[in-house]
Amino acid sequence: MFQPPRTILRGRPWSRIMNPAQGSGEDEKRTRDRRKYSGRLKYLRMQMLEPDTKSGQEIGEEIEVNLQDQKMINEFSNLNLKRMKLKKALKSKSLELDDLVELENELLLSSFDVETNDNNDQQTQSGTEDNDLILYKLDTSYIHIKRSTFQETKLTEKLERSKEAISKLNSEMDELSKQMSVLKKALYSKFGNTINLEGGDDDDDDDDAPI
Repeated sequence: MFQPPRTILRGRPWSRIMNPAQGSGEDEKRTRDRRKYSGRLKYLRMQMLEPDTKSGQEIGEEIEVNLQDQKMINEFSNLNLKRMKLKKALKSKSLELDDLVELENELLLSSFDVETNDNNDQQTQSGTEDNDLILYKLDTSYIHIKRSTFQETKLTEKLERSKEAISKLNSEMDELSKQMSVLKKALYSKFGNTINLEGGDDDDDDDDAPI
């Protein structure tokens, strides 16, 4: 009886050549395994997710991230962006309030100077009226307005609006911080030091201190 050689054509058994279906089960199993692991394991590829080498955890450690985890990470990122915008707006409003307070003080001093000069130099009525006028910016134009009128109405109104805006921004930032704290607690409880969320809750608020 004819006995075929055991290995021909790159070492493949004769039976594999005559019957290609034989042995294909191993190839299919390896393919299924590769698909299984590639589909089951995902890595956190966001800037906030960095391995902490100081904690002794290995770089590239595999972490399983489910859909709920990804939603929380995305929500934290969105809240962080909103908080950064609010901080910029708060800083701008705080500077605006500082300028208004400084303007108020300067107007008080200048009013005192006008009264003093009026008493000492016996200025004419027209001169006194001229000194009592200031330039006020209205949209893109400047108009003359009485100092007393500006102090009692325009300046007071601007000061109140600035304070209200700052108070509102502070409240919104506090609410965002609470939501971010809840998300941080949940994410840190699962991922530990392999996730870095501290950049979203920085403490460099010296320039943005509430008024």
